Amino acid sequence: MPGGLGAGYLGVATTAWVLYRLGVRDWLALWVASVAGLLTLGLLAYFRYRAALGDALALRRWGRRFVFIGAAIARGWDSAATYFLPGSPAIEMVTILGVSFVVFGGSGHMAAHLPVFFAFMLAAALPVAIVLLRIGDSLHVGSSIGLLCMLVGVPDVRTPED
Repeated sequence: MPGGLGAGYLGVATTAWVLYRLGVRDWLALWVASVAGLLTLGLLAYFRYRAALGDALALRRWGRRFVFIGAAIARGWDSAATYFLPGSPAIEMVTILGVSFVVFGGSGHMAAHLPVFFAFMLAAALPVAIVLLRIGDSLHVGSSIGLLCMLVGVPDVRTPED
């Protein structure tokens, strides 16, 4: 989990830097602060989880907590669609690619606990797909369909026995 969260910090910083260079000023600081805050919440939760490893009952509670935390982090990321779409083609590309990278990159880190995996994946991709559908032209509808196909294609979570 720390590696995934570290990648999240790097990803939000990189995405924010590119969006800033493209002229995005409105909502950018709020978006960065919210994603960084949610990533920090995840990191703090991870350290508390590590301290509770010997308690089987606590592990079940932590599993439920991480479902919520994973979904919250994903929602923080995909709120970029609400803030920055529609926009110029470059801004839209950075926003959509940023969320897509989170879906792909996060899937490996979240796959250890399937409820967290599915909560994260759905919370990251579905709201962006809906925003793209609401824009309504062929390019955005096609991008939405592509994102939904990616969402369906990523969760190949079969075990080796399958």
